[in-house]
Amino acid sequence: MELAEAIVRQPIAMRVYVNRVWKGHFGTGIVDTPSNFGFAGERPTNPELLEYLAKRFVDEGMSTKKLHREIMLSSVYRLSTDDSPANYAKDSGNRSYWRANRHRMDAEEIRDSLLAVSGDLDSKSFGPSTDLNPSFKRRTVYGKVSRYHLDEYLALFDFPSPAISAEKRFATNIPLQRLFFMNSDFVQQQGELLAKRVADEPTNTARIQKIYRILYGRAATAEELQAGIDYLRTEPMRDYEERKAAKEKEAKDKEKDKEKLKIAAKTLSPPEVKPEAATEEAEVAADSSESKPEAVKPAMGEGMMAGMKKKPGEKPEEEAKPMLPVSVWGRYAKILLSSTEFTFIN
Repeated sequence: MELAEAIVRQPIAMRVYVNRVWKGHFGTGIVDTPSNFGFAGERPTNPELLEYLAKRFVDEGMSTKKLHREIMLSSVYRLSTDDSPANYAKDSGNRSYWRANRHRMDAEEIRDSLLAVSGDLDSKSFGPSTDLNPSFKRRTVYGKVSRYHLDEYLALFDFPSPAISAEKRFATNIPLQRLFFMNSDFVQQQGELLAKRVADEPTNTARIQKIYRILYGRAATAEELQAGIDYLRTEPMRDYEERKAAKEKEAKDKEKDKEKLKIAAKTLSPPEVKPEAATEEAEVAADSSESKPEAVKPAMGEGMMAGMKKKPGEKPEEEAKPMLPVSVWGRYAKILLSSTEFTFIN
């Protein structure tokens, strides 16, 4: 306690703290090396502002809530992301905060937002942590984080290594992040749940408008509305063609397997087995195997990355819940969920 009180009495501690709070709101700090205020760190872009916030923080009884209010009621916090060529020429990195920074949500924010808009988020507080999988509906902050094997979803969206201290997160843009929204079972299921939320609306136009209000907090424009209606008209035919092509391919594969079995049966040389009998037995075996229904793969058997890849020999979890069937509206909702407007904070 004596050591903690001695640290708090140092003016540098107050500056470090308010700088981190500022960074949480703006994406960058007044000192953009939040763990290094020394000579090797970055100089503050506005020393007077840093001193003012530190003094206000102390004068207000070190109230973090009042510090948040002080920052969020400022004019700089309420700036838009609109560009200015003149300002950009002087400060391309926006270190003087002449506009708001558009930034992508973190891994936790993306997952929590997907669950929130689908109506499937469990907002219960406290309790033990659990492995991150599609069956886990609580906020991501309650997911387990291993120092030795970081969850693949968290690693995909730039979660820092838990084995070391990380003063800030770095955001990458890689194809696998976009493929997660396109192919993962988790995103598809949230799309299906979102489609159920708007199913009671009387018309397609009303459903599209409600989805836009849920996801983006605004009404759809005339162009977006027309694009959605056009998609809903063409998607059933596309879905039918995909199913038809899949059935045709399955039939061709079965014919090829039968031919291979016939060739294999003819090459059998034991005297007590006739080629015709072997062929008939092979065909019977093939027919019997085809008649067995394939095991339905559960939705929640491979974690958050299910649907993107399948590990060889991996068996689905027995207690996993089956997936909701893929629908036209679910696909449409998934497309909107993968948009930049949803994953970025403007």
